[in-house]
Amino acid sequence: MRLLFLLFIVLPIAELLLLFKVGQTIGALQTIAIVVFAAFVGSRILKRQSFSTLRRAQDRWQHGEVPGREIIEGFFLSVGGALLLTPGFITDVFAIALLLPWTRRALANRLLKAGTLQSFGSSGAGFRFMHMGTGQSTRPGTQTNNSGNHSTNHDVFEGEFTRENPGDRKLSGPDQDKAP
Repeated sequence: MRLLFLLFIVLPIAELLLLFKVGQTIGALQTIAIVVFAAFVGSRILKRQSFSTLRRAQDRWQHGEVPGREIIEGFFLSVGGALLLTPGFITDVFAIALLLPWTRRALANRLLKAGTLQSFGSSGAGFRFMHMGTGQSTRPGTQTNNSGNHSTNHDVFEGEFTRENPGDRKLSGPDQDKAP
């Protein structure tokens, strides 16, 4: 709740105060020019880094690995792009930090090491999810029984289906009068 308060109330007020202060110091047109220039440069960085991250993710998929780090970096790129659209100097600093490859990768590595999401190479081929409250981790396709043991059911999917032949379709409801 405090984070949302800071994000939606305090940050815009701080941005406005900083913009006014810089505008008084160097002039309004120069301040606007700096904000527009920062958005332009940031959008160029965003474009280049997005393609680079996408290319690395595709390479990992082709080698049978799940691109966990690249997915997290893609999320950071999206957040950085959104921050660039927000006029102001504070959000531009955070955006550039998320768009630069070395800071973005460091943040992604830190998130992966925190244990909430762990990526595995070709030997693990997947993600491990931490269950909140229990501290247990499982991989997709595994089930936890009451004793906490994991059983793998990689080929078993729960669900229902019905097989329909295209010629046997019968329409009901509002589309009924559109029948051939």
